[in-house]
Amino acid sequence: MNGKNLSNKNVIQIKSRGVEYLQFRRFIEYEDKIEHCYSLRPLDYNMDNKDKTIDSYSKICTALNLDVEKIYRPKQTHSNNIKIVLDQEAGIYGEFTDVDGLITDKSNKILSLTYADCICLYFYDPVKNVIGNIHSGWRGTYQQIAKTAVKILKQKYGVKPEDLICRNSTKYKKMLL
Repeated sequence: MNGKNLSNKNVIQIKSRGVEYLQFRRFIEYEDKIEHCYSLRPLDYNMDNKDKTIDSYSKICTALNLDVEKIYRPKQTHSNNIKIVLDQEAGIYGEFTDVDGLITDKSNKILSLTYADCICLYFYDPVKNVIGNIHSGWRGTYQQIAKTAVKILKQKYGVKPEDLICRNSTKYKKMLL
């Protein structure tokens, strides 16, 4: 990072175990139920460099006391496709392809997506204890991926939109766990 503290009334910047990341203050209220972050450079999740990607995931998981073996990372394609994470095999190079959103109510699942200049949406319903991590590029936005996510949350989990907490960021780049 450039040394500038990015903390504000909505976001807090954290430095831990050699990595920097951002967390939403509103989600920190539920730290007994969920963990989340946007990791910052120099971590790199470029899927073309497997060693660097695995190293970056290991570092951020260590900082957050999470198990790197519990990561669900799809191959994103700027679609409006969303998958529900149940008991599929986890993995950084896992089975989800052509997916730009993940939703689950299962504990011990890390939903990981990457963002460049796209919008990231993180949904949490503290009543139903359901989370969603959505990548909304221009194609996904045009195809209403956020609306699709809310529809799935309502239909599959009985989520009431008024109970949903949603945070997004177009300024902060990288990964949301």
